[in-house]
Amino acid sequence: MPNVYNFQFQGSASPQADDAETSQVLETGEYGLTLPFDITIVDFVSDGSNTQLHQVAFWINGRKMSGNLYTNQINPNNPGRLRLSGIVIKAGSRIQLKGSQKTGTAADPFKCTLVYV
Repeated sequence: MPNVYNFQFQGSASPQADDAETSQVLETGEYGLTLPFDITIVDFVSDGSNTQLHQVAFWINGRKMSGNLYTNQINPNNPGRLRLSGIVIKAGSRIQLKGSQKTGTAADPFKCTLVYV
């Protein structure tokens, strides 16, 4: 049975540099989590609520470990969306999602869900 972690971004009233905001993990209220066990990513998707373009990246143990992903790539309503799966993150790793709002003139909050087994 898959499990999930939800990462909430607040957005910004003006365009930001990449990785300017660290998301909050909604299940814990913290701005990152240390994994008690290995996880395998099944999917990674935005909630589709955002109206502006956002950048997202995975940070593991304080280091950026992914290229930049954009909300239009991970939106479930985009038929050409990028799906992340089969990536293993080891127990004891600290995971954070960092990102930025790239367009707009008002904060555009959004949520990303990491689905894992």
